[in-house]
Amino acid sequence: MDAPEPTLSSEAGFPAPGPLARRHEVLGIAAGVSTLLLGLALASYVGPEGPNWIGAFGRWMADVMVGAFGLAAWVLPVELGLATARLFRGRPSRLGRATAASVLAVGFVGCALLQLVAPDVRVYGEHLPGGALGEALGEVSRSVFGTVGAVLVSSALLLVTLALRSPVPLSELVRRATSLLLLGWGAIAGAARSVHGAWEKARAIEAEAEEGDESVDDEGSDAEADADGPRIVAPKGSSVVETKKARKRGTTAAGTLAAASAEDTFEDYDDVRDEELEALPEDDADAQADAVAEEDEVAPRKAKSKSKKGELPRIVAPTPGAKADARPKAPPAPESTGPFLLPPTNLLQKASAEDLKIDPKVLRENAVLLVEKLGAYGVKGRVDEIHPGPVVTMYEFEPESGTKVSKIAGLADDLAMALAAQKVRIVAPIPGKARVGFELPNDIRKTVFLREILEEPKWASMDGALPMALGQDIAGQPVYTDLATMPHVLVAGATGSGK
Repeated sequence: MDAPEPTLSSEAGFPAPGPLARRHEVLGIAAGVSTLLLGLALASYVGPEGPNWIGAFGRWMADVMVGAFGLAAWVLPVELGLATARLFRGRPSRLGRATAASVLAVGFVGCALLQLVAPDVRVYGEHLPGGALGEALGEVSRSVFGTVGAVLVSSALLLVTLALRSPVPLSELVRRATSLLLLGWGAIAGAARSVHGAWEKARAIEAEAEEGDESVDDEGSDAEADADGPRIVAPKGSSVVETKKARKRGTTAAGTLAAASAEDTFEDYDDVRDEELEALPEDDADAQADAVAEEDEVAPRKAKSKSKKGELPRIVAPTPGAKADARPKAPPAPESTGPFLLPPTNLLQKASAEDLKIDPKVLRENAVLLVEKLGAYGVKGRVDEIHPGPVVTMYEFEPESGTKVSKIAGLADDLAMALAAQKVRIVAPIPGKARVGFELPNDIRKTVFLREILEEPKWASMDGALPMALGQDIAGQPVYTDLATMPHVLVAGATGSGK
């Protein structure tokens, strides 16, 4: 008798699957797809009219399941997922009557328990947590056993059903759950101890650093106490305006000094300046002497006046913002080496007095409003200086001690809305100053005339092969450059910003 021909799988070295294995594979694929469909439909369900990952069918299916079972609708995809795993492992799927009865028992008891525990909660929009079925079963059991009794009875039925379903004894499940809880608690406790140890170490390092700073401060205080008094030394070549700023900061820092102490301070300052004048050349010494004489007139008044919190900010007008008649004369045209003559600047349009006018009242009102709005966000301080420009005005804000710069830097959009401004730019901090700059757009943009830029003395003294006047910066100061030194030109900025 001839031997039967081997199948394709036998030739490949694999045993041919039997009918039961084929059946398990087909049922496993069907159960897996059903699990994904139900799970995705429930996960993306937002209401009967909302979108759904499974489309109209998924929306309808999820609406029916949630309306009937509430959150207990997830029992069906979970059971299908467990059945899928058992089918692909080749184990019996237990899809008989006992399994169906246990699934129904878990679903019904779960619906009732959800309704008893959270009757006022709404899920998936306006659905009850246990659905319509949970409302019926839960309220009936509540009327018979009361709320506490109904919860105990429902919990007992749920545990009995799960114990009958599980191949592992209930005591073993409790033991495993307890072991997992203890293991997790040990991991959490170990992490907490590590964090606490690192925190204690950081505190110790910080305490050592603070002790070192205090010792340095004590040595500095002793050295200052040995001196006759505070000495103010102005740097060489400092202008009168810079000296006034230095005195203003010194007066603010030492606001509790008496008038006599201030006079001694300025006497020491005069001695230092006299020594500096002797070491300078004759021409520079004359210029410095004139500056010192002017400072001597201002110094007593500055020493007697103290920086008050409510005093008005100082408006620093830019050089091009001076009056038209006070503007320096146009520099003489350079001598021509050929027949071409440079045209004079009087051919260009001249800025009117209205264009050069600055309204101090409006600027100070804006400063007061800025301080009020910052105070509403918990940032206290005062505006010390105002720098008006052609397009924007810079308000130099000095915050109170302890204010974080990062807190101020994040208020740009909030301030723009509070001040009804198009945009607020924050320079936090201003380089070289303990202040924060707020750039607010002007209500009326000033026209920058080419004539006022070309008539500046700085333009006449420009050295370069191809000098070029660019315009004015945000503070109203002229900006020049040498085109020969620029490999390329890139002018950046938003539309209407003054490029």
